[in-house]
Amino acid sequence: MSETKFKIGDKVKRREDLIFEASWDKDCERINLNPRDIFVIEIIDSNGGLIFEKNPYKENFGWHSSSFELVKEPEETPKPKFKVGDKVRAIKKYDGEIPNGIGTIKYSNNGGISVEFLYWNNGHDGTDGSCKNPHGWSYTDMSCLELITETAEDKKLIKTEKMDKEKLKEFDKQALTDAKTEILKERAEIQKEKAKTILRQIYEKKDEAEEIVKETNKQLKELDDDLKVFDVKVKK
Repeated sequence: MSETKFKIGDKVKRREDLIFEASWDKDCERINLNPRDIFVIEIIDSNGGLIFEKNPYKENFGWHSSSFELVKEPEETPKPKFKVGDKVRAIKKYDGEIPNGIGTIKYSNNGGISVEFLYWNNGHDGTDGSCKNPHGWSYTDMSCLELITETAEDKKLIKTEKMDKEKLKEFDKQALTDAKTEILKERAEIQKEKAKTILRQIYEKKDEAEEIVKETNKQLKELDDDLKVFDVKVKK
């Protein structure tokens, strides 16, 4: 039995660079074997010839193996790590932020995703406005997130967060407005204290600089007095 580079079950096609010289190749040419057609090897005869499954040319003799080449199976596109609807948790910073709590993937395309975090409000509306602003955060580095399987504890946390949000609807609108006003005042007070701290530091540095200038001026005056000794007028 002649050796062949193929095995039963292989997918093959006619070589595009095939030059018809051997008698077997002339048979290929005679029935106009298309190099785009793909055949599955069913039998390899005693001469190493290839017999194909469902041969459209109704020829059932062994094709010369040197006239064919193996068809490479296309590589599978790796599945994305996450998909829309998955629950995730941020495990390290991305763009300087690490959102807290559980998030839901709202957008996924071309290696980028957007996550809407239920209890985090320092983000944006995600890619293409897929997230509620400001609960969204977009990622291209998937190592910053981990997929979570919702345990009973996770579900309880999500339910609690949703309940807290729902409870806000029960409050009087004026009460919500007053609460927001007070929070804004508190934030303003915090900012004012920070500004005062910075201003104190500036004044302290200014006072130090003025002391240095004062001491420097004193030294300059003393040096000027020393120089006057050399201002002697010579009588002619």
